[in-house]
Amino acid sequence: MHRRCGVRASEHLRLEVIAAHCGATIDVARIDGALAQLVRRGRKVQILLADHVTDLAAQRFSIAHELGHLVLGHPTPQAVTAAKGAPVPAQERDHEEEANAFAAELLMPAAWLRHRCEVGPVGLDVPRQISQELGVSILASAIRFVELTTHPCAAVLSRKQVVQWAAVTDTFPHAITRGRTVAQTSAAGAFFTTGRAPDQPQRVAAADWVDAPSESVMVEHAAGSPELGTVISMIWPEGSGGSGAAQCAA
Repeated sequence: MHRRCGVRASEHLRLEVIAAHCGATIDVARIDGALAQLVRRGRKVQILLADHVTDLAAQRFSIAHELGHLVLGHPTPQAVTAAKGAPVPAQERDHEEEANAFAAELLMPAAWLRHRCEVGPVGLDVPRQISQELGVSILASAIRFVELTTHPCAAVLSRKQVVQWAAVTDTFPHAITRGRTVAQTSAAGAFFTTGRAPDQPQRVAAADWVDAPSESVMVEHAAGSPELGTVISMIWPEGSGGSGAAQCAA
């Protein structure tokens, strides 16, 4: 897709141009229950962007996600429902995950970013740079970092002091359970307690996040969103942050 559309640098990632190459237009509409939707009406293909989505990063990822459905040949809801009230047939492929993977590669190409995610340091500094340069959210760029690095680390989203999801590398030695209560002694816990996360990576007890001996230590770099009431935390075992790993506060 990048080759077809002449994408060689971040300034070439113009989604309206890419959509046009795919035979689609992008229009704003009132949509309930979704950020965007792929609609086919005969030969006309539209990506409808919900009018309540005002964040640019959310707009871009939502459009790229719908482009994924189009390019990968996923059926639209109208196509998979034979008649009103008919059940949607089970599918072996996870179309939503495929569309997310397509959007991540379209907006954050591995060929551009893998070397940056490999050299370290682990933390949120590189995801923040990717977010600013490519117009994606810090959540999306943190997940992408975890996908592309070989350093053992995890990106964790928490809301209301509860883990919502976690993306981990194959080399991360623990599982982080969805629904786990965020410890008040963690960097994310500091945000939920005081409204502010520490600016620098912090040494925290591994048991704050995973089932580990009390003496085990990890490093956490967190960023909170007062508007959303969420925290994104990058977590990694102490001493495994790669060459030039960031200094962490005691």
